[in-house]
Amino acid sequence: MIENDFPQDNDPQGALRLENELLKLKLIAELGAKADSIADIPPEVENQFLKNILAFEHATAQGSKQVPIYQLLGRPAFKPSSEISDANIEKALADIINLLSQKNIAVDFLGTYNSRAKYEFITLELFDHETDDAIIPGMVRHFTYEDFHPNHKWDIENRAIEFISGWFDQTLDARNWSLGDQFILPNGSLLSKKDAIKKLRAVFDEYAGFFNCQYIIKDIDFELNGNSGMGYAEGSVKYSALTHTQESMLIEGPFKLYFSMEHGWWSIVYFIFPGFEYY
Repeated sequence: MIENDFPQDNDPQGALRLENELLKLKLIAELGAKADSIADIPPEVENQFLKNILAFEHATAQGSKQVPIYQLLGRPAFKPSSEISDANIEKALADIINLLSQKNIAVDFLGTYNSRAKYEFITLELFDHETDDAIIPGMVRHFTYEDFHPNHKWDIENRAIEFISGWFDQTLDARNWSLGDQFILPNGSLLSKKDAIKKLRAVFDEYAGFFNCQYIIKDIDFELNGNSGMGYAEGSVKYSALTHTQESMLIEGPFKLYFSMEHGWWSIVYFIFPGFEYY
């Protein structure tokens, strides 16, 4: 008897994976678009993702045009922020967000802003922003406030938290986006990200783990020069390092992370951190 690898009716996951492969072939054949497999994603999620891409590409190929979001919404009536009281601004914002969601549009605010600032951004700026007039069922368009108004302090703080968390978890590696491609040492020499990771891993290998980890970020500052900039985040950390012989060592002190911004992205180019030495 000859066996085959085709999924049977009692294997819906296998059937979905096969359909996903056929959808990828269809994207290549019809539109010349390549969609690589996404690791660790459920086949049903990938299936909807591929269908959305196919629908979007078809709509684009058929001549979708750019229109203001306000026009896409049907030019709805809304009150200017100045005519809305503080007591009613949250409801007005909720109504606007609901209106956007009906057209599969979502607005993300990464930082913390009050309801009036959010309402004014949507009605005064986002409404004028142009997007494709094609609406794809199941496909949500996301717009992020910080793409329009970069929040550099928020970015630096989150890169710093990512680094500190990675240190405590001993997971800092080449995939960590908070680390720059090169580190600038005090003597002016450069250290590649690869070599910096080796030094970090050497420290991590000395210990079984870090416990009772605490940190506080006391200050963040930055200076911009066109599309580039320099900045820092500083504070203090305290943690216990457990050796492989089960001895506990308390490590604490100030830290300072130096950042460089290129093309809108902040990354660490030098750091001082308790428990780490470059030489």
